[in-house]
Parts: sequence; structure tokens; C-alpha cells
Amino acid sequence: MHGTDSRAAVLGTLATLFLHGALWAQDTAPAPLPQVPEADAKPQELQLPAAPPLTDFPKRTAAKDEPTPMPQLAEEQGTMPLPNDERPAAPTLAEIAGINALTGLSAAPSIPSNLAIESRGADIRYDAARNTVSYKGGSAPIHIVTDTGADIYAGGAAANLQDKVAELNGPLTLCQGEMMMRGTGGSYRWESGTAELTGVRAKVNGILVRGSRVEYGKDARGRDLVTIHDAYVSTEDVEEPSTWVGTGTLRIVPGDYASLSRLSVATRSHDVAVPVLGWFSFSHSLNPKEGYMPALGTRSYWGFYTFNSYGVLLGNRRVEGIMPTADYLATLHADVRTRRGFAAGLDLQDIAMAHRNEDFSGIKFYYAPDRGHMINPTDMPRSRIRKQRYYGAMQAGWDGKPEFDPAARWSAVTNVNAVSDRYMLRDFFTGQCQINDKPDNTVRAARTSRLTQSMLYARFAPNNYYATDERVEGSFYRVRTPLFGSRINYETRNGAGIMRQYVSPIQRLEYEDALSRYREGPEKEYYTRLLNTGEYARVNTTHEFTTDFKALRFLNVTPKAGFGYSGYYGVDGIGSDNRFMGYLGCDFDIRLQRHFSGFHWDSMGYKGLTHVLRPYTSFSHMAISSSNALVPRIDCWSTTMGASTSAPMPMDLCSFTGIDGWGKSSVWRFGMQNTFSSVQDGDRRNILDWHAFVDYNADNPNSVRDFSNLYSLVRFTPGDTLSLRLETLTPTIRNGEDFHQYNAAISHMPCAWFEYTFGARYIDHHPIQQDSNQLYAQANLRINECYTLAGRAYMDITEGRSPLQQISLFRNSGAWYMGVNVYMRDNGGKREFGVGLAFTLEETGTSFPVHLY
Repeated sequence: MHGTDSRAAVLGTLATLFLHGALWAQDTAPAPLPQVPEADAKPQELQLPAAPPLTDFPKRTAAKDEPTPMPQLAEEQGTMPLPNDERPAAPTLAEIAGINALTGLSAAPSIPSNLAIESRGADIRYDAARNTVSYKGGSAPIHIVTDTGADIYAGGAAANLQDKVAELNGPLTLCQGEMMMRGTGGSYRWESGTAELTGVRAKVNGILVRGSRVEYGKDARGRDLVTIHDAYVSTEDVEEPSTWVGTGTLRIVPGDYASLSRLSVATRSHDVAVPVLGWFSFSHSLNPKEGYMPALGTRSYWGFYTFNSYGVLLGNRRVEGIMPTADYLATLHADVRTRRGFAAGLDLQDIAMAHRNEDFSGIKFYYAPDRGHMINPTDMPRSRIRKQRYYGAMQAGWDGKPEFDPAARWSAVTNVNAVSDRYMLRDFFTGQCQINDKPDNTVRAARTSRLTQSMLYARFAPNNYYATDERVEGSFYRVRTPLFGSRINYETRNGAGIMRQYVSPIQRLEYEDALSRYREGPEKEYYTRLLNTGEYARVNTTHEFTTDFKALRFLNVTPKAGFGYSGYYGVDGIGSDNRFMGYLGCDFDIRLQRHFSGFHWDSMGYKGLTHVLRPYTSFSHMAISSSNALVPRIDCWSTTMGASTSAPMPMDLCSFTGIDGWGKSSVWRFGMQNTFSSVQDGDRRNILDWHAFVDYNADNPNSVRDFSNLYSLVRFTPGDTLSLRLETLTPTIRNGEDFHQYNAAISHMPCAWFEYTFGARYIDHHPIQQDSNQLYAQANLRINECYTLAGRAYMDITEGRSPLQQISLFRNSGAWYMGVNVYMRDNGGKREFGVGLAFTLEETGTSFPVHLY
């Protein structure tokens, strides 16, 4: 729950090293093996005393997609006499049971063997005094196959039959799964199945590892164990990386955990230990979310802090690739903030569900007996709250096609967020608060087929600091499709439920005070509706029919008709209210197109220009039988509350979800769409899109103005290096909406070393939103291959302050990005200064737990 990137730390990097490539063969195909050319010379034979025939050594079968098949065992035999002087008795079959020297024996030991050695043209000798078979020279490297699935290619080998160890001479190459490791020498003990390589360098999917010695073996529980001494890893994919991460002795149990004895950041000539984590041996699962993970730092309204989490995999534990995983992940949090005290939490996540949708974080609970609950980082007054603070959430979703209904998809989603007070998210979950400080609380179950959707939906209000609604409602929706195969399309939306308004205690006091100032009129009705928080039932249904045809061979006509009903039962102070509504509408549009073949934009690669002009008008008329103005309006669309450049009022009956705002209305919309497109590299691309329209409210209960503002939406994207967006709402016609709203942004990369973004947002005289005039700018300057200078700033012209100013300097040092951030924040009267440091690996993006706020 706290700084996932920082908690992954260097161990996440080390885990990634082995997550992307197996040190021990799993389910992946082996990496390409070095080519072993066929030799014309027959393999030489080690002559032994007569002995019973031996069975063949089991030949390794190449994987289906293995690039290089395993060299076949020699068929023909040669002879090589051994020295007669001082030759002891030949080794028994049991003594050579672990070795298949492929030296002309017509058969291999019948006892299951752990090792196979293949040589082509090598000088093979038997040293009786040392009981050793040696291999030197030859037309190809000595090829060794172990029963652990490893292929070893060496310049030479000596197999000691007594000690049951094969000494390997360099240059040495070990291939296993997708892993290839090179060394200067090593050994393999075939009885215990352990191996040791010296002077090791390895590469796994672009990540490099080196060490003085690597040991392959088993741990106390019989699991495969890889131990790398004096280990360093790097993501710099060059022959001699300039930066490394030192881990001391690195132990890996594939599919389980990794441990390291120290931690350092190393360059070619320096090795700097990382504090705290470099003081003790540290063990962690190869899954970065399992096991213990700390995070340290400081923040102005937390003080110095340490976050501690411990993850446990639950359910069907398994290995995917080389990373351990399971059905669920439980994470325990134990956090200390010097200015706030101790806090604890527990997370439970469905791993498969989280992979499908990252927003489904599972079940969370966090408890903080906060001794600094009145610390206020802003100048806004903070009301008294309790010290006992908490946050609980259940954000989950499931979907699938059940066997009893294979034609439809069933789903269930929960988004429940219980917060102790209005400042809890601001104080402990800053990132989440910036996205949504008034989290919703909903539960829904739905069945979706090709044409319909049925849903059961519930919303409730466990939090007492913002207004919302509570309901339990069922709905059914059918998409617009032809009716009985005719040219008439049918669409319907239906719902029934029990609902009520929820008003927070503070808001209730404000509404009651405002209501007391009015004796009658629409203002009194407005506040009366807001204060009606009693429970009532609502039933609604809408049906819409459409068709289309072409008139005069150029005019596209789409007539629409429909009807609806909305009934309210048990409303406090009112009783029942039944509303019957009829609907008529029609769309008219003309498509005009012209092509300019002589247009060329050579620098962008554009050839030809096509302009599509589509003027259109839409008419919508609703007639309602009657309505009581005091019925609460939970679902209501308003031109003032909903006015935005991206959400104009819908003109179709079934798209108009403001059911409680039905009324008598007649609205005309006049608009025009312009599209300019060209061909670039054989593909057509839109260069300019411009959509503008205005509404004439002949009769509109949702607006007191005759005309809406003029909506204008412009998108200019001539290429990947330039993008311009301009969205405006302007009062262009008399007796229209009288507020202004502008949103503009431009992003441009004029050259490879410089890019910038500039944005502006302006709102004036909006009936709901506060006046605002803000500017935003960001720029990145690449000074050279190593340094990048970046800056960003916000400016609130209305309030005369800068909410944020930040300058950053990034240093690219091989595999590392090191950054220094200096920032100033103005929280409306309270200013905050800070310096931030960060170290990030280029390939993995895993951050170190070193941050200063």
C-alpha cells in the first residue's frame, strides 16, 4: 500500500534477473547450443579387460523447437592401447558407472548414470595411478551432458572415477534452459549432482551477472540451489558495463527465493555500499511481492518513516517460468512515522484477478492511531477528527462464461471504500487522494450477451463527509438493432429500484440555512429537494425506434420516435408521482468530400489531402404528462452542472440517463464536422479534426438560456512529434450561456534533444465551478548522452501563486538513471520545499528505496 516501487528495491532487480531466464531447466526450450562439427576421425577407444556388455547410456532427446540438436553418440569404435607398465587392475563396472566416455564401448553402464561425455577426435587417456580418464584437444569442444539438464562445453576434461568428479578446463560454456554462462574453469560431481564454475560471466535476457565462483547443488530441503560468490549484476548490455549492483554472495533457489549478503553500487573502479541493506544478510522470494520488504524516507508531514511489509503467497502455490506464484497474496504492513506514530494494515489480493485489471486491488484494511491527526499541510481549516483512523476497501471483479449460459458473459464487481474521516486519504494515501478523494461505494452483478445487458446494482454511503445516493436497482438494456429483420431499429432501457439521497451533516446545515432565506420560488424547491432524504421506489422504462434513408440522393435522414414512463412511490411529503413521456426526433446530415491530389508534405511524408465536411442538425422533442418539482433528482442532467467540452447533452431518448430531469423540451443542435486526412507510408492518417456545434433550446427544462455555448473541439496531429488540442465553450449568441471555458495543450519535439508541453485552462463565470486561470509547462533538454535537464511548473493566475515548480537533473550512467529533484509547492498559504533523490535501473525500472521529500 505504500510505495510499491521503492519496496521492490534492489531485490526486485535481482529477482528480475532470474525471472526472465531459468538457471534450471523448467518449461522453456533450451538456448541454442554451440555448434559441434562432425569429425571424420573415428572416436578413440579406451581398452578395458573383457567385461559383460553394457547397455546404452540414455540419449537426451532434443526439445521440439531446440535450434541445435544434441550431437549423436558415436557409432563406430577405434582403439587406443593403454601403457602396459605399472598398470593396475582395470576399474570395475561399478567404478565407471557414472561415466560414459564414448570411447568405443559398444554399450554403456546399465546402472543409471549422471553424466555423459562426448569427444570428437580428442586425445583420451586413462591414468591408472589416479584412476582418471582425461580428454584433451580434438576437433570440437568436449561436450558434457548432466542429468540436471545442463549442457557443458569445455576445452578439456578429466573424470576421476574414484572421487566421482570431472574437472573442467576453460574456455567453459554452460547452457541450461535460456541461460548461457561462460567461465574459466570448473568441476562437476556426478554422484551428488553438484557443479562449480570459476571466473563466471552470464547473460539472461539482456541482464548480465558475473562472479568469482558459481556453485550448483541442493539446499537442505533438496531443492536446486545456485550460489554466486562475489556476485554483480548489470542491465548495461555491452561487453564491459560501466555500472553494476554488487550483492556479495547471492543464493538463488529457482522458483522460490534469493538471498544476498551485501548490497553496493559499483562502477569500473568504485564499489559503494548501500546503507542499512548492506549491513546484514538479506533473503527474499523471487516474487518481489513475497517476503519482507522495507522502505525508508522522510516527508514533511510524516517526519522520518519506515514502511515494513511482509507478503505471503496463499492457495495453489506454483512456479510460472521461474517466479513463484499462487492464487492469493496476503501482505502485512507495519509502518512507523515519527510525527504520527505506528500504523498497521493487511492486504489480500487475488493474483489472477489483478492481472486482468490492475484496478482490482483486492481487500485492504489500514488502521492508524494517529497522534498527529491535526497536522494540516494546507491553509484550509481542518475540523476536529478522532485519533483512531482507518481505511478499508474491497475492490474486486470476476467474470466468465458459465456452462449453463455459454452465450453470455457474467460478471460481478465490488468497489467499496470505507474511510474514517475526510482527511484520511490526504494524510496517508496521497496518490489515491489526488485521483479521487470521495471514493464511490458500489456493488454490481451483470449478464451481458451480444444484444442485451441485465444488471443488479447497489450503492451505499459508509462515509459521512460528502453527498451521494443510496440505491438497490435492477436494470435491463437492449442495444439498437433491427426489429424482426426489418429496417426499423429498436432500443430499450429499463430499471426498477429503491433509493434515497444521502447528505453529509455539514452540507445539511448549509442547505437548511439557505432554505430559510427563501419563501417560495425555484430556489426554495431546489433546497427542499436536496433535503428530502427519505427512501422511495422508482420504476422507469424507455423505448426508442429509429430508421434511416436517403432523401434527394444526398441528404441522410434518420427519424426517431419513442416513449417512456417514470414512476415514484413513497416519496416523503409527496406520495406518488407518475410521469409519461413521448419522444420525437430526427437527424439530418450531408457528407461532402474533396480530394487534393497535388498536396505534398515532404518532411512528414504525406501525399494527397482529403477533406470530409459533414454538416448536420439533430432535433429532439420530449413531452411529459406532469411532474412534481419536489421529487428528488438523483439522476439528472443539467446544462450548467454538466457543461463541458467533452460531454454535451445527449439527443437520443435511451442515451439520456437524466431520468429524474425529464420535462417538456424541444432542442435543435446545429453542427459541423471537418476531417482532413492524408496518406503516410501507405496508411491514411487524420491530420486535423474539428467538430463545432451549438444548441437552440426552444424549450428546455435543464437550461434557462435560449442557446447553449458554442462547442468547439480541435485535434491537430500532423505527426508523432507534434500534437495540438483546443477545446472551447464560448457564448456567441445573444441570450445564450454566458460563461467561458478553454482547455488548450500543445506537445512538440522540434529536435531529438528537446521537447516541451504547454497547457492552459480558463473558466470564467461558470454557474457551478470556480473561476480559474491556470497555466502548465514542462520541458526536457537532453544535454548529452549522460545528462538530461527537465522542468515543470504550474501557475494559477487567478490566485497569483505557483502550486508547483520543479527542476530535475538526470544522469545516465550506463545501466543507471540517477536523478536530483528540487521543488517548491504552494498549498495556498503554506509553502513546502523539498529535494528528491532517486536511482533507477534502465532495463527493469526498479527504484532503490532512497527518497528525500
